[in-house]
Amino acid sequence: MRPRPTLPAFNRRDHPASTLTLHGWRITPIGRVTRVAWPGGALVYAHPVAVMVERDGQTRRVPIRDATRLIIGAILFAGASAVLLARWYLHTRKRSDT
Repeated sequence: MRPRPTLPAFNRRDHPASTLTLHGWRITPIGRVTRVAWPGGALVYAHPVAVMVERDGQTRRVPIRDATRLIIGAILFAGASAVLLARWYLHTRKRSDT
């Protein structure tokens, strides 16, 4: 049996996509790929992070806010807050009953 090549357990890289040239502007989208691997498989998450804009020899990196990620974070925060609030309420209620 051949040994399997070892993969890094966690890998995160920025990948530029194809450059678009239009009316003197060069636009390159950049995405970030996060990869978590284990012996039976892997989880890959890719999302946009920025756009490189070049015009007249000047290059600017324009960040992209991932609205979906912000919304998911807010939902998770609200859920965790609700659980903690419910535990606190039940704990204080139990104390006042005795």
